[in-house]
Amino acid sequence: MFVTNIYKAGYSPQGNNLRVNKLASDGRFANMAEGDVADCGWAWGSQFADLNNDGALDLFVVNGFVSADPKADYWYDMARVASGVGDVIADAKNWAPMEGRSFSGYERSRVLLNDGQGAFTDVAEAVGVTDLLDGRAVAVADLFHRGASTSSSRTSATGSSFTTVIPIPRMIGCSWSSWPPRATGARSARR
Repeated sequence: MFVTNIYKAGYSPQGNNLRVNKLASDGRFANMAEGDVADCGWAWGSQFADLNNDGALDLFVVNGFVSADPKADYWYDMARVASGVGDVIADAKNWAPMEGRSFSGYERSRVLLNDGQGAFTDVAEAVGVTDLLDGRAVAVADLFHRGASTSSSRTSATGSSFTTVIPIPRMIGCSWSSWPPRATGARSARR
């Protein structure tokens, strides 16, 4: 289970979590997040799927909260409020005004490939997932029986929303840089 901690290096005490069920052996869910998984950014929405058909669940994460002025960051003010006594952070009237600043804005979505042993590598840029939109949710489906397409629903800071479809090729007789994938051999998944 992937759990976001709304993470920003230098401001947040703990990164995002990848909780693995160890109830039978240890009576708990163990946090196995490290590297790219722990440092996944704001991480609004995520979806596990076998993106490269190797039998291991990979992770797609959409990121970003408010993308405004890219040179003005709100994290310092939020960290001051978060470190306040009691329930200071619970009431937005205690927060500093945003004043057009970005708050975890312009964060790239992540495509994290699982090596089958539980370690993940971010391959988003290599597979063409380079958006810097304020992501909110992601759903993975093989829409046309030709490879996995990630349909990512996003909402901007202005409140307008739209959906994009990002093709993520399966590695069945094709490379990550080849789209659409082409079947090899005598049989194809197409009907």
